[in-house]
Amino acid sequence: PALLLIGIPTHIAIATNRFAVFFGELTGAVQYYRGGNRIDGRLALLMGLIASIGTVLGTRIVLFLSVQTLNIIIATLLLSLMIVLLLVTSLGSVTRVQSRRSKALLAFIAFPIGIYSGFFGAGNGTFLAMAMVFSGLSFIQSAATARTIGIMTALTAWASFASTGTIDYVHGLPLGFGYSLGCLLGVRMAIKKGNRYIRFLLMGIILVSVAKLLFDAMWM
Repeated sequence: PALLLIGIPTHIAIATNRFAVFFGELTGAVQYYRGGNRIDGRLALLMGLIASIGTVLGTRIVLFLSVQTLNIIIATLLLSLMIVLLLVTSLGSVTRVQSRRSKALLAFIAFPIGIYSGFFGAGNGTFLAMAMVFSGLSFIQSAATARTIGIMTALTAWASFASTGTIDYVHGLPLGFGYSLGCLLGVRMAIKKGNRYIRFLLMGIILVSVAKLLFDAMWM
């Protein structure tokens, strides 16, 4: 929204945002790793590769879908996830053993999330983290792994949008710096506070994301 408010066309704003997000994802992943949090590398690589394929598709259809309709759909899904978080309080508190079936399901889910990441991206990290929480990972491990996947999808989106010349680097670089700083502070706080903190933070992020998505759908 900030890019749109200063007059940047929608497709350029989306491309520039996806470029800037890469720096935040990279900062977040490095901080989780340095904090001693184990990232599920195999899962991240599998989901990242599949999501990246979806991301390429998403960057190509950005001009052909209604952002308003998509926002409403995503807001509804996020609210559903929050209801589950409220009702099932044990989710994400500890890491459980993942079955092959749950990993296969994560791989399947990664593709549509990747498409969404390339198309718009708001809340895609939340979807990735929640999918992994439901599969058995803790909140912290899910967040750390999601950042690693995010590096791959953001880099893919960057390359795809760069090939079409739609990235505004003048605004994208300072935006990327802001993302990096925010991720740096956020990850340090998450590591310090633990899974319970991330649970409530995630619910707060969902509420803010839903409000933003619905506002965009109604007024933009």
